[in-house]
Amino acid sequence: MRGKLSATMTLREFENGYWYRKQLKDFAERIGIPAAAKLRKDELEKAIVVFLRTGNAALPTKRSLRRTGLKDIERGLHLKHRI
Repeated sequence: MRGKLSATMTLREFENGYWYRKQLKDFAERIGIPAAAKLRKDELEKAIVVFLRTGNAALPTKRSLRRTGLKDIERGLHLKHRI
């Protein structure tokens, strides 16, 4: 039987289950983890573990969630160019 993610589940129940990224993302958005849609699966799991331990929804990562650098078009790369 497959369980559901809930804010009242124990840490052991969470760690003993297998959760897909979509399930984790939906749950993280429900409990208020910031930028949940941009996090990787491992980061979502860390954030949910922190939430289950402390009750606080916090961002678990220090990496920038914004894309930086030049875009391919700005570098002059196009689909019509030969490589």
